[in-house]
Amino acid sequence: MVALAANPNDENQLLVGYQEGQLVLWDFVKTIQVNSFSVPGTKSLTCVAWHSTGNEIAAGFSDGELAFWNVRTSDLLLKTYGADSLLLLLAAPLPLPLPLPLAFLSHRPQTESLRLF
Repeated sequence: MVALAANPNDENQLLVGYQEGQLVLWDFVKTIQVNSFSVPGTKSLTCVAWHSTGNEIAAGFSDGELAFWNVRTSDLLLKTYGADSLLLLLAAPLPLPLPLPLAFLSHRPQTESLRLF
């Protein structure tokens, strides 16, 4: 386990990220695994974050890759690569597969941080 993030809209849900790249969503009241997420062939996971709606999650990887999922369907919404991840996301033509507003995204693999607002 290398990263944890609580659902901003459900205090019972915790997203756990593992170094191998897998993410698991747990519900601690029901004591069940709600869903799991992964991207085949990625480098080590470094950080995870929730969208403020609690409907999407994001993960950052050691190679600078970013991935975004829908929590309910576990669909991979968007995957970007390397140092250009932020630029690729912001330059994407509308409509984005993520709900707007997505006001700010910061990914710094060297400091293992990801912020999604």
